Parts: sequence; structure tokens; C-alpha cells
Amino acid sequence: MIQPITLLGAALSLSMLYLRYKTRRKGRARSNPRRTIRLAHAIFIALLAWLTASASLSRLNSSFDGANPPPTLAERIVAFFSK
Repeated sequence: MIQPITLLGAALSLSMLYLRYKTRRKGRARSNPRRTIRLAHAIFIALLAWLTASASLSRLNSSFDGANPPPTLAERIVAFFSK
């Protein structure tokens, strides 16, 4: 389950991007496509890092509760190669 703080952070990030898009000057030339691709790439990496940290913290939180969650994909891969 996604934590509320994750949804709040994603909503804040997307709203700031939207406000930045809306407040740009109208007469300004369009941005360079390469720059747009780099920005999209950076946003994707940040989102991936955020979701990874959220999943790790969620797993850590469930382990504190005493539950033994099933192994993650990364743990299964490491266990397979360690045999």
C-alpha cells in the first residue's frame, strides 16, 4: 500500500510543475526538446528513487510489527545467485 506521505509528495511535485508551466511567459520561445527529455528523465529517476525508498521503509515498518513478509524480487534474485 502506498503511504500517504508518498502521495502528498507526488501531488506537491506535480502541482509545482503545473504551476511553473502555467506561469511561464507567453512570448517566450519553446524550450529545447533535448532539455525537455532531460527534465523528464530526471523526474522519472526521482520518482523511481522515491518509490524505492517508500517500499523499503514500508517493508522495514512491517518487519518491526513482527510480521515476516514474503521476500522481495531483489531478495529472491540474490538468494538464487547465492546458491
